[in-house]
Amino acid sequence: IKAVMRETGTKQSHLVKQLGVKSQSVISERINHDNISVKAMLEILDAMGYELVVRESYGEYGRCDFPMRLQDYER
Repeated sequence: IKAVMRETGTKQSHLVKQLGVKSQSVISERINHDNISVKAMLEILDAMGYELVVRESYGEYGRCDFPMRLQDYER
């Protein structure tokens, strides 16, 4: 998440607005937590226009990619 934020120039204040949380400390706690939940990760990535992709750790890239989006998680 931090790498995406750096790459896109996304500030915590932007995520506060996008996610409708009370303060930047909520965002900071989420992105700095060692055990962030899948849902929290998907919410933050979705707010930045990104998705999580599960990929086989060996073999050809793209062969077995499974994108995970927030709307898929909430079903």
